Amino acid sequence: NPYWLKNRVLSGYKRYRAVASARANLHITDYFNLQVRGNVDYISDKFDNKMYATTAPNIAGKYEDKENGRYIWSDSQEIQVYGDAMVLFNKEFDDFSLNTALGASINMSKVNSLTIDSRLASLYKPNVFTVPNVVMDSKAAVNQSIDSKRTLQSVFATMQWGWKGLLYLDITARNDWSSTLAYTKYEKKGFFYPSIGVSFLPDKWVKMPEWVSFSKLRGAYSIVGNGVPPFITY
Repeated sequence: NPYWLKNRVLSGYKRYRAVASARANLHITDYFNLQVRGNVDYISDKFDNKMYATTAPNIAGKYEDKENGRYIWSDSQEIQVYGDAMVLFNKEFDDFSLNTALGASINMSKVNSLTIDSRLASLYKPNVFTVPNVVMDSKAAVNQSIDSKRTLQSVFATMQWGWKGLLYLDITARNDWSSTLAYTKYEKKGFFYPSIGVSFLPDKWVKMPEWVSFSKLRGAYSIVGNGVPPFITY
């Protein structure tokens, strides 16, 4: 029923966000720099979903044989703090160029959230979309996260070696330590993932037809890594 979906299954969503960031660059020499960055990101999300009375019982359920509707309410706050420091080296040596970076970073987040869903338990009174009106029995659902924290600490390095502007070798390496991998063998040693790539620009080597403005051949191999959601390994 298109009318019902448009006018009797209503959703509301609001996001409040504040971001602050800072960055500093120190030019030690013409080819040697130090860079420090940091930012704080605060996000507050509010969501509700209202399904009016007589919505299909396999979706909204029943209370005392009455199809009183369904209500979903959610409120969450998340704060993220990120910082990194990098040493940058960029220099040309005759036909060669070298661009490198060595750094470390930290990424921390904390989440508080609460979601209440009447599901098939329905509502005490029809079309009264408030949390106290939700029938809180086994058919309803409540999910809460209190100060769910995670921290990711990293060290990383990148290098690009170029020759005559037509051949490049790229190498990266990174090691992460994630707080969500507690109680595993990766808790102390973290996990390592590298990559290597080669790029060649044929138009810098041979004359190309006029309709070719740029050409590039590239091959790369990489390994990627990631943590897991909080509390999975406990």
